[in-house]
Order: sequence, then structure tokens, then C-alpha cells
Amino acid sequence: LPRTIAQIGDPFKHFLKNIKANTITTGLASLDKALPITIGSNVGVVAAAGAGKTALALKILKHNSELGIPVLFASLDMASIRLFEKVLYNVKGLSRDDLYEKFEKGEGDELIEMVKTQYKNVYFYDKSGATIADIRAYIREIEQKDGVRIKLVLLDYFERIGSDISDATASSLKV
Repeated sequence: LPRTIAQIGDPFKHFLKNIKANTITTGLASLDKALPITIGSNVGVVAAAGAGKTALALKILKHNSELGIPVLFASLDMASIRLFEKVLYNVKGLSRDDLYEKFEKGEGDELIEMVKTQYKNVYFYDKSGATIADIRAYIREIEQKDGVRIKLVLLDYFERIGSDISDATASSLKV
């Protein structure tokens, strides 16, 4: 329905009245203060490979999960097992060698239990060649099946989201 800019006033008042519920926090106070993120925001983290983008995403996921907020993490470049390894590093701060040694000694179950607790509200999506429609359908499936509302979606490797357009520039614009 067509509407004028003036007609957005009432929805805006409702949004502000519920600003806490409409705000996503990262768990990093300085970032939350400098860059308030609200429902409907699109925020990109751009950095070189290995700079810590996935590690940052995992910290944000953990923070929101521990607040009881259902979130979706779509990893479009990493197999679920490799991502789980990164999650394990995040829960205990172990190096790769220390993590592998723990599992070799049969002490890994404690770490897996920590993941289940700290990331219990994090849903995972790892279908290759995913489109926005695929991810949206997955969110609807979660919401219907579990009766939750996904409040935050983190996409790791945004460039891998597919579309029905073969030209890379046009496809990126559509996404």
C-alpha cells in the first residue's frame, strides 16, 4: 500500500517504545556504543582472510545465545565440522594442538557440553550454493518447528550467496 513519510511516525514511536527488544548487542561494549544495531540493520564486517571475522561472529552468536535470543549462523564457506572446531576454540581458548590433545585423551565431551550450553540458541545453516530464498525458508522452518523468532542472522562469506543470475555483478546486486 502506498504511504507517505508522515505515516511512518506511529510505527517509529512503537519501534522506540520497544527499543531494547529491537536492539541487537554484540557483547562488546565499545562496539555496541559506537554502532548500535537494531532490527532491520544490515552490517558487514570486511577484513582480510584470517583477520578474525568468523571469531567475531562466534562471539556475537554466543553472547546473543546466552541472552536467550534465537539466532541463525549461515556458514557458506566452511564445513560444519571445521566450524564446530572453531566454536570449540572459542569456548575454552585452546590452541589447535591442545584441543586435539584433549580429544585424544578422551576429554572432549566436557567441551561439547560447553558448546551445547553456550550456543544452545544458535541454529546452523551450511547448504552450499544457498540463495536468500533458501535461507529465508530455513528460518521459517525453524520458527514454525521450534516456535521461536530468529532475531539475528549472521552470514559468513556473504559473497557465496547464490542467485538465479549468472553475471556476478548483477547477481550481487540482486542478493
